[in-house]
Amino acid sequence: MKQTFLRIERFTSGLALAGACAMLVIASALGVFQIVTRFVLEQPAEWSEILIRLSLIWMVFLGIPIAFRQGAMVSVDVLYRWSPPKLGAASTGWSPSRRWR
Repeated sequence: MKQTFLRIERFTSGLALAGACAMLVIASALGVFQIVTRFVLEQPAEWSEILIRLSLIWMVFLGIPIAFRQGAMVSVDVLYRWSPPKLGAASTGWSPSRRWR
């Protein structure tokens, strides 16, 4: 049962990663298209900006679970670095990412 679950999880993670990469390619291609139509042809396509925004949003939505599983999420550690040692040690106990490791 565990092997089946892990196999399904690997498949869905790979599918999400492929989708996130596809959204990045789409956003990049539409960005180049928008630049060409706006500055070369002088007839901007309004719909390309909306699709770029939409693809970037979906890229993030599809990429977050993979980054979270790999522990690659960006953390804000400025307060941890500047805080006194006792407060810094206490703050590591309640970190949401700590329970998933």
